[in-house]
Amino acid sequence: MKPKLLEANEHTLVSELNQSIVEPNVLGTTERQTLFKELEVNLELLKTNDEITVQQFKLKKELLVVVEKLSPDILSQISTKSYYKEELISKPLTKLKCSIEALLDELEDSIVIAELDEDAHIPSEILIPVGQLEILSSEAAESKMNNATSSISSTHLVKLLKILEKNIQNGMSVSLVSNHDDEDESELFLEMALERIMRAVYASLIGFHIMTSSNMPKIIYLEDFIEKVIQFTQYQLKNSVFPSFDPKCRTISKAKVNGKSKKHKTNAKELKISHERRLMYKKMAELISLLAELISVQVITDNSLLHASSIGVAIFFVNNIEQIQLSSLKLVTTIFMKHENHQRLILDDILSSLVRLSSGKNCLRTFKLQSGEYIQMFTALILQLIQCTVYIPDHILKSLNFDVNTYILKKYEIARKAAAYFISMFLEKCGSKSEDTCFRTLFDNFVLDLFMVFTKPEWPCAELMINLLGKLLVSKFIKKDVDMTLRTASLDIIGIIAVNLRKNYLLLQQRLTTMDNIFQEIKAIGEINMKNLVDENNHLLQVPEYEQALYLQSALVDYLSSCTASDQTFTNSRLFYLASWYQDVLSEQKKKSHVKKVSKNKEKKYKDKHKNEDSKSINHSQINTDPRINIVEIQKQFTIKSIVGVGNSKKKRPFDRIAHTLVDYKSVELICLYLFCKSSSSTNFDIYLNRVSSVLADSSIAIRTKALKCLTTIVEVDPNVLGMKEMQNSVKNSFFDQSSSVREAAVDLVGKFILCQPDLIDVYYEMIAPRILDTSVSVRKRVIRIFKEICMACPEFPKVEDICLKMIHRVSDEDGIKKLVVEAFQNIFFTPNYEKHESNSSALLYKVNIISRVVSECSDVTLDLFEKLLENLFKPEDNRHELIKHKMKVKPSQNCVIACQQIIDSLVKNVEKLEPSFVEHKQSPESSKLVLMYFSTMHLFAKVHPLLLINHGATLQPYLTLKCINSEDYQIISCVARLFELVVPIMENPSAPFLSQLQDNFLCLISQHDCAIVSSSVSCLATIVNNMTHNFSLVQLKSLYHTLLTENTVSHQVRIQVLNNIQMYLQEEESRMVKHDKEWSKLSKNENLKEMGDISSGMASSIIQFYLEDILKSTFHPNSGVRQTVLTVVQSIVQQGLVHPIQIVPYLICMGTDVEETLRHFADEHLLNIEKKYPGFIHMKSYYGIHLSYKLQSFFNDTNEVKVIRGFRLKEDRDPFALNAFLYSLLRTSKRHRRAFLHCILKQFDEQENTSLPEMLYLSDNLAYFPYQVQDELLFILHHINITTSVSGTSLLDAFHKQIQPNQNAEKFDLEGEVKEEDILSWVSEDNSALQDFIIASQGCLLLLLLREHLKKLYGISDTKICQYNPSESSKVYDKPVNRKSKTLFDPKPIIESIKQMRNSIVSCDTSRKILVKQYTLIKKLIIQFDNDVEENEKCGKVTKEQESFQDSNETTHSEILTPTQSLVVSVRDQAVAKGVAGYVLSVPSQAAMKRIVLGNGLCANPNGFGPLTNLPDFSYKDGRTAPLGVGQQARLLKQREFAKTVVKFCKEMDFAVERHNRLQKEEEQNRQRILDSKLKPKGKQWLETGSK
Repeated sequence: MKPKLLEANEHTLVSELNQSIVEPNVLGTTERQTLFKELEVNLELLKTNDEITVQQFKLKKELLVVVEKLSPDILSQISTKSYYKEELISKPLTKLKCSIEALLDELEDSIVIAELDEDAHIPSEILIPVGQLEILSSEAAESKMNNATSSISSTHLVKLLKILEKNIQNGMSVSLVSNHDDEDESELFLEMALERIMRAVYASLIGFHIMTSSNMPKIIYLEDFIEKVIQFTQYQLKNSVFPSFDPKCRTISKAKVNGKSKKHKTNAKELKISHERRLMYKKMAELISLLAELISVQVITDNSLLHASSIGVAIFFVNNIEQIQLSSLKLVTTIFMKHENHQRLILDDILSSLVRLSSGKNCLRTFKLQSGEYIQMFTALILQLIQCTVYIPDHILKSLNFDVNTYILKKYEIARKAAAYFISMFLEKCGSKSEDTCFRTLFDNFVLDLFMVFTKPEWPCAELMINLLGKLLVSKFIKKDVDMTLRTASLDIIGIIAVNLRKNYLLLQQRLTTMDNIFQEIKAIGEINMKNLVDENNHLLQVPEYEQALYLQSALVDYLSSCTASDQTFTNSRLFYLASWYQDVLSEQKKKSHVKKVSKNKEKKYKDKHKNEDSKSINHSQINTDPRINIVEIQKQFTIKSIVGVGNSKKKRPFDRIAHTLVDYKSVELICLYLFCKSSSSTNFDIYLNRVSSVLADSSIAIRTKALKCLTTIVEVDPNVLGMKEMQNSVKNSFFDQSSSVREAAVDLVGKFILCQPDLIDVYYEMIAPRILDTSVSVRKRVIRIFKEICMACPEFPKVEDICLKMIHRVSDEDGIKKLVVEAFQNIFFTPNYEKHESNSSALLYKVNIISRVVSECSDVTLDLFEKLLENLFKPEDNRHELIKHKMKVKPSQNCVIACQQIIDSLVKNVEKLEPSFVEHKQSPESSKLVLMYFSTMHLFAKVHPLLLINHGATLQPYLTLKCINSEDYQIISCVARLFELVVPIMENPSAPFLSQLQDNFLCLISQHDCAIVSSSVSCLATIVNNMTHNFSLVQLKSLYHTLLTENTVSHQVRIQVLNNIQMYLQEEESRMVKHDKEWSKLSKNENLKEMGDISSGMASSIIQFYLEDILKSTFHPNSGVRQTVLTVVQSIVQQGLVHPIQIVPYLICMGTDVEETLRHFADEHLLNIEKKYPGFIHMKSYYGIHLSYKLQSFFNDTNEVKVIRGFRLKEDRDPFALNAFLYSLLRTSKRHRRAFLHCILKQFDEQENTSLPEMLYLSDNLAYFPYQVQDELLFILHHINITTSVSGTSLLDAFHKQIQPNQNAEKFDLEGEVKEEDILSWVSEDNSALQDFIIASQGCLLLLLLREHLKKLYGISDTKICQYNPSESSKVYDKPVNRKSKTLFDPKPIIESIKQMRNSIVSCDTSRKILVKQYTLIKKLIIQFDNDVEENEKCGKVTKEQESFQDSNETTHSEILTPTQSLVVSVRDQAVAKGVAGYVLSVPSQAAMKRIVLGNGLCANPNGFGPLTNLPDFSYKDGRTAPLGVGQQARLLKQREFAKTVVKFCKEMDFAVERHNRLQKEEEQNRQRILDSKLKPKGKQWLETGSK
């Protein structure tokens, strides 16, 4: 009979059983028990059934194979009646025992074996065949699995272990790396080496299987055997396993072949034995696992522990050996857990081995998590090392006197310190500079792994390490004394931590509903035992959130408990969770204890106040004071009992339920995340954010920049962070940082994520907008990109117009900025709209409205920039340069033209909608503003591309006859006229009636409207006449312009319009000339320059010369607009060079004193340009310009008869300054021009110049407040004032004296005598016309004297310095700077009163006589004071005979020497005084006369060139020693020496020339004589006669 279970899917049962063995965590405990029960039933049926088929027989064999794989614990769950259980337990024991006995029988001489020395030769009889050892190894493993090894004799086992030790020793120093070049030798070597290695491997496995079996005696744990196995394992890993699987560990040997080095290559045999290598690899992994088991059950020596830990750590830094690494993970964890004194050594070993770890970003992640993800094996090692520290042995849990609280806290503290030590040392390596290893990348990978396991239930220490790391990083980047590399690295890593924390928080917020469902399911099925939640007063828990946390914690503990049987990691995880919660509870308890003390104090006060109240109410108030304090004790009890329950399964936990059947792995992950977010660590994100924000004020630019980038990564995860006030304040301060990189990072931070939260645009717009004016190009570029994104993503933003205006202003910036602005406008506004109803589409209407509003808000400068922007849109710079290079016509982009045409068409339709109200003359101000806005936009587009409006002429013409109701209507007419000016010239064959109507309309507008409309109309009419109709009779304006510019009755608007027309003519001529020059450059090779006539240029010059005088006279116009226009026209005239600039200079000087500040600056700028281009021209017309400026000031003051014209200007908190100060500053640089200018001004105070008194006052004010810089400027003025007053002052007083003095009283009058004013008044006759002339003539002298006193006081100039000044001196003594006193006014009251009296024609005779006497008295007083000062200085300057003797003895000082000119003046004045001539007039001789007088007296013409001042030493010694020569004297001596050499040289040359001349003369005479002598001589008788003679 066939069993029912076998009729089902038999193979499914086998596969499920195999899966339950390989992956025990997949099935729950109940499911596994059901599966094993099914296995047991099937085995019993197969046993009792005699008639089975072939298929059933195969199933029986497969089931038996599965049973052999089961562990003893699982076999114990199968019924004891099972035959197969008994067979499986007894069979391995019999096999292993028989095998050991047989082996020992073969080796009879056991004594010899025992006495073999370690270094002695191992006999071959002891070496066991590999196959036999392999069988023995499997039998030992089976025996261990069935707990049968302990029944074998310990004596036999010890003998076996000694034999195995010799087999291990035989393969100790053998590796699989062959250095033989011969392939046959290499093959033989590898076979022998592999045999010896595998013999040692199996021998080690047998020994460790025996030692790790249960209930084994202490005698079998042979230290030598364990040490031999550890040494063998270490050697083979390093020399055989690592090189076989990791290419980085292979050592390349080199051999010389024919004198050349040859690299060793892997031969073919090594590839054939790859299967054997893999077998060895698996066995080595098994051996390391057995070593871990051995260390967990037996204490070995410290030396062996060190070697074992070294083996385990080294494995993790080799690639491609994942299975061995998993075994090593168990080994290192066991050592770390069992031996606390080795923990620091293991961590140091790991840290020192980091250099061997792969540092790439795509590092090997080979450790597979239960969720299917992968992390680094290195990370898994560190996490398990920290987690395994919280370890509680069973004997400690069973101890009744053991304090669980203290032990858990101690273990948790050890884990925390180990984690802190590792992280701090690892982070320090990130700050070190290593060329070979990038520790920063290793650390980043480690942090990413921490967050990958952050919510995994089996890795609770990840949270601890992240918290410790966060605190450490904050401490690093906050301190300024930390290395900069480490600070920046800390900021980067803290950004990664903050980002991941925020991600987890947001993930939880998204899955809160799922979390609530999980909690409700857990609570519904596994109710908490309420007795365990009762406090001391029998009151239940009243805090829901703590109740939920308890439920979830218990569910997590139960889940980990269900996974403990399959993986020790879950046991460590569970203990770590409980320890961490317990630590949190104690921390919470400390906080609550303080609150409890406060509440007790309040309760005591409450009792004192309410003694008569019911005790029940008091108890009730005590209970409900703070229920959160009660929950602390409940949570504490839960944690302690759960920890105790871990080691004692018989004790019931306080929360008995079946939560593990409710939650899966993903649910547990969510529970872990929820518990973290509800813990105190959840506030770390806010702490990190505040700390990072705080370093934005750091002094280091790199730190501030890195902090902003860190915040950028955080905001990238959650843009809502930008809404925090602290964040806003920090970012706002960064916008004004001194470093451009910091500002760019701040702008980038806001710009990337501001669009994610439209509400934030209003908050950050005011911060971003000013950055478009940033000095950094990169910052401005980023702001422009942000503006473009705002306009495109949020068109409803109310400040779009302001954004557009700000971007338009940047068109004149660098090429990169301009290109970005153009691209932004092209993307926002100038992209074609291809909807069916284009003009009515919302997008097109949005564009039209925005552009129109932007144009309406633009100023004149902004409109020019907008026009430039449109030009770049139609004619991109890149294409333009390329096309010009290839001589091609620049054509606008087709898409741009289509988009602009759509905008123009929409604008026209908007105007047509408002047209009915204008036809009926009922337009409102709002409609007029809209129409004006639309027309202004059309005009802007027409200036760039007039073809856009060529089809809308008929629509625009009616607006020329618009009836103006408000100011906007006038602007509409002007705008339409300018539109026609642009559009009409490009119309193809316009109709004659249309042009005639336009001419009539514009003529009507010119005759009826004001300046603005007249300007546009005249311009448009000129365009039509010049280009289309050629009806020039309409525009004959030559005589009209002359009349309008000269007649005073013409309004200022008309005069401005005339000047504007002239300006437009000049601009058009300039444009035409530029165009003509371009054409001429193309045709110049074929033209004859002689035949060319510059007719057009001559025409413009003749026209300007005709109107120049009228234009310049318009400077004296009361309206500032007229004067402004004059300056504009003058600028164009000068730039084009139509007239000589000297004609314009005086008027520019005049305009430099205008009452309008803008006009003054404009005129000064032109004057400066002329001076730069034509040096010296300003000096030629400087005084005439001052005269015109006085005329202009008089023109301004015509309406004010009381006010006196002054030559200076006063401003608040500023000293007075001359009206012509800028002119003087231009002339000051040239000493010759400056002195000539000052001398010309001073000359105007002479009586012969007939300068009016108000103008002299105007000139003296300018002299008083010119911006003097050096002493020479002041001394030159004072020197000439002294000369002028000394000549004319006395003569004026003498003339006055003669007019009023009777002859009989002549002896009573003296020039220097004191006479009362009453006496002088009695002598003045009523007819004082002659005296009035005297007073008028003396005002100039009086004004100079007052000016002299003012300058002396203002600049602190003494009379001595004035008398010592010599204008002809070439020394730079007087180039010292001067100091000017502040707030000192020049106030010549007598002169001002005289001017006012002159204006007052009605003055009585007595009053006139009194004023005359007062002025005489004042003049007399000033002249006498001046003469006294001069005489005192003359006395100080006389040269006596004694002083002359001192001069001869080189003992005269410089202060006692008087210049020859001063001596001469003094002598002449002394003669006058000696003669007693009261009215002696000392006239100043001319320069030629003075030279004759000086030379006639035997003096030097230039006293500074020769004389005692230059020849004598600067000082002398009292003892008569010779004083050293000064620097100047030495220079003069050297110079004279050079002169002497030159004189000698020239004299020699002259002597040579004279001698040469004489020699040549003599030679010529000799030649002449020789010629004479060579003539024919007499012969015969004559010769004889001659010869006889």
